[in-house]
Amino acid sequence: MHPADLVILTVLALSLIFGFMRGFVREALSLAGWVLAIIVARWFNEPMSAWLAQWVSTPSVRLVMSWGGLFFGTLLFCSLFAHALSLAVRAGGLSLSDRVLGGLFGVVRGLVLVLVALMLMAPFVKKDAWFRESQLPSLILQYESLARSLKDQALDIVVHSSKPGDDTASPRQP
Repeated sequence: MHPADLVILTVLALSLIFGFMRGFVREALSLAGWVLAIIVARWFNEPMSAWLAQWVSTPSVRLVMSWGGLFFGTLLFCSLFAHALSLAVRAGGLSLSDRVLGGLFGVVRGLVLVLVALMLMAPFVKKDAWFRESQLPSLILQYESLARSLKDQALDIVVHSSKPGDDTASPRQP
């Protein structure tokens, strides 16, 4: 087996193990927390920045502080909530099924991470022997067009979504 294939299999195995250890509830809520953190930071960045103006005079610093504070604050809250709910699921006797589903979630996450890494690397390494000789990169890159389409749809939703109280924003027309 080619070393590049071994690296990919290692990433998938580690992601499976972490997913199994954390469980599906915690993994899914963690992902939801990241999405929610991005949305909260996007929606409330400007009001928070305006509120910070009384203490911070530099606009760019205010924007970074407000976006970072909202993002990481939301992420922390969601992480604590996910941990508490995960403990409740385990206490309720669903530990094994939660862990098995978490392992499956971990494999999917690992595949997505590997796909994104390969998509970023492919333009630079397509002619390299290690890339041509390994088997897994070409198998995984078959899903590149699907990944790009999903990325575009997700960005369209996040970037063009309405902020609370804003009826002017709407998704782009195709």
